[in-house]
Amino acid sequence: MRLGRKILDPSIPENVWILLYPSEYVRVVTDRDLVLYTSAEVAELLRLNHQVIQRKLAAGEIPAYRIGREWRIERARLIEWLERRSNQNQSPTEAWFDQAGRLRALPAKRSLRRPVLQRLAESFEPGRTYEEVEVNAMLRRFHTDVASLRREMVAERLFIRTRSGVYKLTASRDQVLKA
Repeated sequence: MRLGRKILDPSIPENVWILLYPSEYVRVVTDRDLVLYTSAEVAELLRLNHQVIQRKLAAGEIPAYRIGREWRIERARLIEWLERRSNQNQSPTEAWFDQAGRLRALPAKRSLRRPVLQRLAESFEPGRTYEEVEVNAMLRRFHTDVASLRREMVAERLFIRTRSGVYKLTASRDQVLKA
């Protein structure tokens, strides 16, 4: 069975095609669902140079089918690919965390560091006091250098620390405004 070929089987309706994907599973689509673009059409749609699209296709970055010398890109998979790479769906802190949610590094730039620290602070319960050991255990889930994280969170006024080593989250500006 090849991509784009009709299977001659009387039990399959006329408008149904069977596609084989590289991951070796079969998907049945109707003619209405199946919209294939050429690499030139994708380049025009995305307003990119045709050679850039060709390189991305050859590298396997854009999911597509190679038929002879030509590439065919399914519309639904192109949209999925664009959604996965959209920078509008990402928060500014995403670049600093890995897939498991661990902090790769603390940004040196203050404007980038504060949102990262705020994301860490979200794992703490507001209004509750924490011993230093508890804070260390919670921060260790994100990074091994808990002392630096703790110090930075106090410096950014996300935590209040007493002389006895008790920590408490400060009220966020939104909570103060609502009260």
